[in-house]
Amino acid sequence: MMAIQITMNMKQAFFDRQAVIDAVDRAELRAMSKSLAYIRRTAQRDVLRRRVGVSRPGSPPSVRSTSRVTSLKNIWFAYDAATSSGVVGPVKTNGSWVGPTPVPGVLEHGGSVIQRRGTLISAGKGKRNKRGKQKLQKLDRSRVVHIRARPFMSVALDREIAKGTVAGAWSNVVRG
Repeated sequence: MMAIQITMNMKQAFFDRQAVIDAVDRAELRAMSKSLAYIRRTAQRDVLRRRVGVSRPGSPPSVRSTSRVTSLKNIWFAYDAATSSGVVGPVKTNGSWVGPTPVPGVLEHGGSVIQRRGTLISAGKGKRNKRGKQKLQKLDRSRVVHIRARPFMSVALDREIAKGTVAGAWSNVVRG
């Protein structure tokens, strides 16, 4: 008589759990990055337009700057793997506006900021900051400026949701 013996480790019969978790994490990163990139592109191209006049409250702000650095069109996005969430929005720039909320946030939701006006006086090396730029030496005046909401990032998000690109980036994310 012939005897056949079969031994099998039951854990090997199942799929590799860590490989599945890693695949889902990679797919989640790709889908979230696509969604955030769509929102950024819509905000840069469609929502923020160059206009001569001042925008009406409730409509997106006009963009006059052609600079890629100091403009509302300088929009970045980031993904946080620890919380599985992302953020997209304009970069905070230093300027003559002071307040607890950066200017892009004040434009999005409305609020008040303090506008400083001063004179740059070249007064030798001791009066320059670490980068060699002139410092504001004489403060001529400051005033509180009230800004009504001119949302632009929420408009871009709503447009992308309506187009279906946010949900479309997540379709068929994990394929077997």
